[in-house]
Amino acid sequence: MAVPAVAVDPVPAQAAPAASKESFERSDLVSARLAAVATGKDILVTGLTTATSLTYASPDGSLRSEVSVIPVRVAQGDGIWADVDYDLEKVDDGWAPKVSPSKVVFSAGGDGPAVSFGSASRGFDLSWAKSLPEPTIDGNSAIYQLTDNEALVLTATSDGFEQSLKLTAAPSSVPKQRLGFDMTGVTMIRNWIIRCCRQAGAGIHR
Repeated sequence: MAVPAVAVDPVPAQAAPAASKESFERSDLVSARLAAVATGKDILVTGLTTATSLTYASPDGSLRSEVSVIPVRVAQGDGIWADVDYDLEKVDDGWAPKVSPSKVVFSAGGDGPAVSFGSASRGFDLSWAKSLPEPTIDGNSAIYQLTDNEALVLTATSDGFEQSLKLTAAPSSVPKQRLGFDMTGVTMIRNWIIRCCRQAGAGIHR
């Protein structure tokens, strides 16, 4: 008796597992040097990374560093480094840079501080003479239109922040503003410019 033919779907060929991509970084110097010799490539030593430098182990046993004069990355709570990003984002009490080595918050408008800089134990609040309007955000700057011809501009920077008074028309007299400082754990020094220096010597706002 003839047996009817049965169609069988072909079994798809199994793709070969992808080769793992070589990582040209190691957490410690010893393993980084071994990997550099094995691969012939410079290996990033992640355990030596700082806010301003990256260190590489080279195949010849030497070390190479890339150094920046200002912070270019910030350590996160999970131990990962994130590139600085001074563009402002909305936070509970105002506007703050997305990733910054300095803790700074700009006013969302109203009678509170124009700027809060530092922490509760070491920092300061800077107050404007009058209530501030809601700002317009442009990248890393918060712009407060004070009058038709005057705007306060607060800009997040690697040092913390900068402030300027932008005039769109010639004033009838030299603009003068009285600024209030509520300081905690810091000392103000008057020189050619006003500097607020942390007592530990770590960080200066100009």
